[in-house]
Parts: sequence; C-alpha cells; structure tokens
Amino acid sequence: MDLLSQVLSSLRIESTSISRWRLSAPWGVDVSRFEPGFCLRIISGSLCWQGEDSRPIWLHAGDTLLTLRGSKGQLRSELGTRCTAIHELPWQGDSYTGLGANRQPSSAQQLQWGGGGEACELLGLAFTFQYSSSVQLLSSLPEIIVLPQGQAPAAPFFTSAINHLMDDHQPGYQAVAGQLSELVVLSLLREVMLTTNSAASGWLKGLQDRHIHPALLAIHNTPQQPWTLTNLAQQAKLSRSAFAARFKRIVGMGPVEYLSRWRIQIACDHLRNSSDSVEQIAAQTGFGNDRTLRRVFKQQLGIPPRDYRRHYRAGS
Repeated sequence: MDLLSQVLSSLRIESTSISRWRLSAPWGVDVSRFEPGFCLRIISGSLCWQGEDSRPIWLHAGDTLLTLRGSKGQLRSELGTRCTAIHELPWQGDSYTGLGANRQPSSAQQLQWGGGGEACELLGLAFTFQYSSSVQLLSSLPEIIVLPQGQAPAAPFFTSAINHLMDDHQPGYQAVAGQLSELVVLSLLREVMLTTNSAASGWLKGLQDRHIHPALLAIHNTPQQPWTLTNLAQQAKLSRSAFAARFKRIVGMGPVEYLSRWRIQIACDHLRNSSDSVEQIAAQTGFGNDRTLRRVFKQQLGIPPRDYRRHYRAGS
C-alpha cells in the first residue's frame, strides 16, 4: 500500500456535526473558539475569511474552505462587519455541546441569520479525528486550505451528502452521518495532498521526492525493522551523506530522528488503544527493549509511557 493510502486509511472520524447556513448581509461569524476541524462549501453568494495574522481571503460559490484542527479567524459578508461568536448564533436542531467520542449530535443543524441583504448559503461539516499516529502527519498541511471551484472533485459529493442528511431525523442518522462525513473529509484530504505545491512541508514534501519517498515508505511500512542511516540510504539509492542532507532539507529533520518520532507515535497508539505491556510495545515499534523505549519516550514527551497511558485513560 502506498504511503498516502496508509495515512488516509488510518484516519477515523470520531464525531461530526452537519449544518446548513442561510445568511444575509451584513453578517459576521467568529470561529476563534471553535476547536474541531471543519469544512465549508459555498453554495451561493460570497464571503471573506480572515485569520488572526493573515490577509483576507474571498471565497465564492463553488469554493470550499477546509481546516483540520480549527482556526482562529472570522467569516464575514464584507470587511469590517461586526462578528458574533459561532456558539451564540440562533442554531436550530440538536443542541450543540461540542464534539467528541461521547458527544454526537443526533441531527443536523440549521442557521438563518443576518441583516436581510445579499444572500449567502453554506453547507458545513465539523469533525474530530480519533487519535492515531497518522493524525500527527496532518500538521504538515497548512492551517487553512482553500479549494477553488473545479479543483476539488469531491466537493459536489460533499454537497449531495450534506443535503441528503439535512432533514433526516430517523434512527440511524449518526451512523450514516459519520460514514458519509469520513468519506467526504478523506476525499478532500486526498485531493489536497495530491495537489499541494511547494508550500508543503515535512513528510508530505518528502512524499513528492523520488529519493525520499522510498525511505519514508520503508519507515512507515516496517518501523519495527532495525533501520540505520546506511540501509535507509540504500532505499533512497543515495550515499549516506547525500541522503542524510537531502532528507533533513526536505522533511525538516534527520532520518534517524524521523524514525524515532514515528515509532513513538505508534507507541502512543498502542498505549492508548491496547493493553500490551511496555515490553511488548518496544518490540512492536523497533526499540528493541523497554528501557530504550522508556528513555526515548520521556525525552520526546516529557513523561514515561506508564504515566501517558494512565493520563489518557483517566480522561477517556
């Protein structure tokens, strides 16, 4: 399986909220305190997005706005419009109390709001991911992603899927909404990753390099193998020195450090989702013995594996 398929296959939507926004100018919505990821598809009209430290971005019918981890910013009908916090708007539908494993809206939400001027209609999908090592890889993507009309083949499916669920109040809604949401988000993510340009960083930029890609694939496919700089360089068909320099320049860290960080992320998955001992996890992740895993784990995360597991399960 290719590396991109591995990453996408491991992502799971934990919770989702579907919405339709019918707005009329002037209007402004502050999403600075909205923590889940979200995507907005502009059905008609236009809007302005402005983050805390960025210039305004105008979006029009057919465009899609995507952020994977929330973003501090505002949506407006025009520059300078006063904004209202998203949680204070007159939403209709299941009361929104946040998203999470134990908080799943049982129906879609609808909003009709604004000053009565030019209309703008949006379809929204908010989501959280289940924790996995692959979620960490999404940090390579920009905070805000704009998919213009025509550059997101999955966007029309997004529109059909959300419209299909807007007035669904039957039993089973949550299961169907979760599956459709996961398909929409993964399809959009795939499109973003395949079309991301030189702004990409980390593993995503390495994915586009013909020498670094095979080394990354080897690390992700078999992290338990006793990889060294020498045999990773062989995967890349480069000398040790050329490979080490190229990997660090493109990915942002050395290959041995990347391998270690990836192994720790997999160890975190095991600690959170299995009852395997630290000794077993050390063998599964290539650390060789539990002493090495404990040392590297504490170096990277600041706490020992046992405390990490205890902290996670106490918060579940």
